[in-house]
Amino acid sequence: MFGSSFKRIVAVSAIAAFVVAGVSAAALLKLRDNALADAWNGVTSLSAMLAEQVQLSARAIDFAINETEAAVAADTPAAFASIAGAPRTTGILAVIADRRDAIDHIEIFDAQGRRLACSRGMADHIHAAQDAEVVRMAAGRDVRARIGVLRVSEATGELVVDVSKPVVGAGGEILGAVRVHVKPTALVSTYSPISAMAGRSYALFTRDGRVLARYPNGVSLAAGQVLPRTSPFYATLAAGGGAYETISAFDARARLISLRPVPFSDLVVTVSTLKSRALAHWREQAVALALATAVAFVVAGFLMRALRDQFRKLAVNEATLRAQSQALELSNQRFAVALESMSQGLVVFDKDARVVVSNTRYASLYRLEPGSIAPGMSAREVLELRGAHGVFAGASPAAYKRDALSRRFTDRRVDVLNDGRSILINHAVCADGGLVVTHEDITEREQASQRIAHMAMHDDLTSLANRALFLHTIAQLRSEIGRAYTAVAVILLDLDDFKPVNDSHGHAAGDSILRECAARLVAAAPHAHVVARLGGDEFAIAIGLPAPGGVDPQALAAHIVASVGEPYVWQRHTLEIDACAGVAIIDDAELSTDDMLRRADLALYAAKAEGAGVCRLFELHMELEALTQRALAADLAKAIAEDGLELAYQPVVDADTLDIRYMEALLRWRHPLLGAIPPLRFVQLAEETRQIADLGRWVLRRACRDATLWPAHVGVAVNVSALQLAGGDFARVVQEALAESGLGAGRLELEITETVVLQDKGDDLATLRALRETGVSIALDDFGTGFASMIYLKRFPFDRLKIDRSFVTDAPRDAGSAAIVAATIHLASAYHIEVTAEGVETYEQFQSLRAAGVKLMQGYLFGRPAALGDGLPEIATAVSISSGKVA
Repeated sequence: MFGSSFKRIVAVSAIAAFVVAGVSAAALLKLRDNALADAWNGVTSLSAMLAEQVQLSARAIDFAINETEAAVAADTPAAFASIAGAPRTTGILAVIADRRDAIDHIEIFDAQGRRLACSRGMADHIHAAQDAEVVRMAAGRDVRARIGVLRVSEATGELVVDVSKPVVGAGGEILGAVRVHVKPTALVSTYSPISAMAGRSYALFTRDGRVLARYPNGVSLAAGQVLPRTSPFYATLAAGGGAYETISAFDARARLISLRPVPFSDLVVTVSTLKSRALAHWREQAVALALATAVAFVVAGFLMRALRDQFRKLAVNEATLRAQSQALELSNQRFAVALESMSQGLVVFDKDARVVVSNTRYASLYRLEPGSIAPGMSAREVLELRGAHGVFAGASPAAYKRDALSRRFTDRRVDVLNDGRSILINHAVCADGGLVVTHEDITEREQASQRIAHMAMHDDLTSLANRALFLHTIAQLRSEIGRAYTAVAVILLDLDDFKPVNDSHGHAAGDSILRECAARLVAAAPHAHVVARLGGDEFAIAIGLPAPGGVDPQALAAHIVASVGEPYVWQRHTLEIDACAGVAIIDDAELSTDDMLRRADLALYAAKAEGAGVCRLFELHMELEALTQRALAADLAKAIAEDGLELAYQPVVDADTLDIRYMEALLRWRHPLLGAIPPLRFVQLAEETRQIADLGRWVLRRACRDATLWPAHVGVAVNVSALQLAGGDFARVVQEALAESGLGAGRLELEITETVVLQDKGDDLATLRALRETGVSIALDDFGTGFASMIYLKRFPFDRLKIDRSFVTDAPRDAGSAAIVAATIHLASAYHIEVTAEGVETYEQFQSLRAAGVKLMQGYLFGRPAALGDGLPEIATAVSISSGKVA
């Protein structure tokens, strides 16, 4: 036990010894560094003071040169020579030189280097030959002062250095030069006691390393000589000054040297000290420290064990404290960053409603200077400061302050400030009674919400109410029936001939008309509760009755129709558009909004059936008719599903051979109760009830199947609605019908109306082109009755044109109709398109059309539409006519 304790003591003592030794060594090194640093500081400080002294002395020399220049100022060389050579000039030069201890004497030369004056007089012992340096200076046109070589003054025997500067005339001509002979030792004589310090010295150089003066004088290098180029002097000077250690060129001893360039001159000063002197005191300290260390080893051996545990505890406590401090500092930094990074303004109050902290965003929200919300300010002072800067909500800053202070701090509110901004304010109460308040600028969000709310309830093109707002308004009006109103009038308006305007003049024209129509509606119905665009070219108006001003709804509708029917102007085009209106007057508060709108819609439907510009008031029989239409639509759906429809076929014959080329499939419906329903009625019903696709699919499948019973050279023609093409799957329906029946694509002809081409829908025309590429023929029905018929021939490569029966009927007797038929045939021939004349009923028409060049004909002359069961297969090869009758 004791052995182990002893070992521990020995180990600790050994460690302590090493530590002490290391510390001692480190201390010695540190002391050495400190000693060198003190030495460096000393020479650096002295060099700075010496450089400043030399600068002052050099400035005095500049003043002397300037005074001399002023004394001999002249415009011409002659005048300059006269002034410089005057006796009084010598006196002036003597006075200038005597006032400055650093100046040995002053001389003046002309541009040819001849000395004109000297402060010591013109005695023979002073060199008077032509001065080459002055001549070079005059020739070089350099007006800066130059430091010359170091030499012994002929007058005093002292070392002097020449400083020469050209004298320039008024015209810029160099007239001569002023030369000042400076005693370099005098420039630094103030600091001569430095040389008395053991090991210290200082020196004055030019920038090219030439020695001007040194205290004490060097052994190896004298004044006037140049430092070796290997000296650190040059690199330190190039760096702008500094300190370096080197073997001195003066006494060949290691020195610490501080170099300072003299500002605004070509002079450099250095102050140095012997390195050995700098470390003398350190050596004494090293000896003392070594002795102290030895003693410390002995004491440390006894104290180490006791101190070990204590230091361990202290280290642990310090580490814990440091970690806690760092964590707290990091937490504070994160809090500060988070505070300033918040998009909301934040201010925290204590339980006494005084500011604890706030961020910059809070100040910027209320146009306050950063830092203006100081900790300790009361909530009242903050509100007063905001009011003083003109940012408040409500009628005045004072009223806003009273209102804000009276609110509960748990309120969540939006303040609309006097500058229009909306600020969302949230309060959160702290456990200690304090309060955290956030302020967020939600102006853009509020404006966006308002815009979205407006867009949700208004038409984007006309800014009128949309269907949703219209229904909401009439529901409100309905709820007031029996109280504020006796009834509610709903007026629906639909534009006639609007689509051709869109197609002919473009959607920009259509949009312009819709906007103008909306403006007219608003102007025509100023007392309406709501004016709305329900979609497309359909508008609606609702007004509670009795209306202000005693307006009669039916008269108002007529007035609106008349106003909307006035001509429109679009890019110098006058456009005529009519309208129809339906009016429903509802006095039953229990009637739903959908029923209210439906009644007006039924009235509109009745008005449109009568023609353009008509207004109709809803009557109960209209609802009965609507119910009948709905029942008929249901029966039609059943007939399609259960094969309750029939197809009749009418031949299309070759005008030359009377061979049958095609059979046109014509749809028939025999209702079980109502009997035969006209095709126009039930086809229109199918389009209105969106059954046209199913109806068209049934016709295609049945026609293709029936055509397989005929001779192979006889095709079948099927009419196609524009709505069928718009379904998107028409090509697939045709391909399926051909595939199911086995009929070749070349035997099927699809007849389309001009509406398909007029709409110019790229997808529909692409579908027809794709079908045509498979071999299906495409014919244009009722050619000549639509808009811009000729344009269609360029838009699509039709296989056949069917001339409308209105031209065929009058062709034999009416020259105009005959001309149209002839022009159509000629045009179709140019496009390599066959022409079919439909509605041929007389032999006279037959002859006239055949003479005009028509190759295909269809009509009662060749056969009426007949079902398969009526003997159609027996005549499916040809027809014959004679004496104007079918044989």
